[in-house]
Amino acid sequence: MQPDSKHFHMLLFKKLGNNPLTSFILICANAPFIILATFFYANTSALMLTCLVFIIAYILAYRLLVQNNPHK
Repeated sequence: MQPDSKHFHMLLFKKLGNNPLTSFILICANAPFIILATFFYANTSALMLTCLVFIIAYILAYRLLVQNNPHK
């Protein structure tokens, strides 16, 4: 059984070709959302908005990576 090459991190790795850089970008992309969730842990509305923004950003980034990946 082969791993799925359509995972976000695999698409990013194919684009960059550098595992440490891929990890760094993923950490930096997730860090703001983790920090916001930590600061607003008691504010349900802020957490829901943070979640929504994360989902939209993830979908947009994923679509961009899929469109720029020559192996469909």
